[in-house]
Amino acid sequence: GLNNERIGEARLLSNWSNLDKSIYANVQIINTGNRSNSRVLNLRGFYYPTREKDNLSIDLTLENFRLKFLNQFFQGIISQLEGIASGEFTIRGDINKPVIKGSLELLRTAFLIDYLNVKYSLQHKIDVKPGLIPIENLIMFDSAGNQATVNGKITNNYLTDWAFDLKIKPSTLLALNTGPKQNELFYGSAVATGDVLIKGPLENIEMGITALTNKGTAIVIPLNTAGSVGSSDFIRFVNTARYDASDSMTYITKPIVGSGTGFNINLNAEITPDAS
Repeated sequence: GLNNERIGEARLLSNWSNLDKSIYANVQIINTGNRSNSRVLNLRGFYYPTREKDNLSIDLTLENFRLKFLNQFFQGIISQLEGIASGEFTIRGDINKPVIKGSLELLRTAFLIDYLNVKYSLQHKIDVKPGLIPIENLIMFDSAGNQATVNGKITNNYLTDWAFDLKIKPSTLLALNTGPKQNELFYGSAVATGDVLIKGPLENIEMGITALTNKGTAIVIPLNTAGSVGSSDFIRFVNTARYDASDSMTYITKPIVGSGTGFNINLNAEITPDAS
């Protein structure tokens, strides 16, 4: 099992070869269903412990692997991860610097971005290259069926130092659905059109949102007076003459720092008359 969830029955076969000083391993996880069995994971290949380099020659196959088992690894960033993944990978190089190549297909995948409190879903086939996961024209949906296109890349240094460089282009998308418990300074729902940039290392992600609000947006800024708004370090009104006061709140710039998560949001929103 993983994270108190049963994956299946594990089977392990291994042996040592004196001829080439190698360890052969074949690891399988078999999920027993009501009608048939399926091999969820199969890791097979050779490890050469006496070699100083190129001591890995391993293949990995995933078949309908349930993503909910991975929720613990994304705590504080995303939750409610679900869906299935299938793929084929080769693992070469050194045990301390593995080189991984292959492809991964995500089906019926959904997750909640904790700090936005918005759930998104997707299906996509992703190529995995050494140190790089390119994202090309990934279509992502919110809970109302609105969609956005995602492009960019996720990089790593031999499975460490993960970093993001993604651009999300929504036609119309639910971008925020928070209450005062998530952020007492700035909360509400935001249905927006614009650009979302996600950049930086995993421990310090920066999300920049430039958006035009649409119908369904309701933002709460619980400040007592206009004077307190003007003196706030978090909220700044820009270009106030662009709209009549009865039509719009113009622009708000709002950096939000996630508590202990290294997740930062900078929102530059044009609040139109459709919002409240």
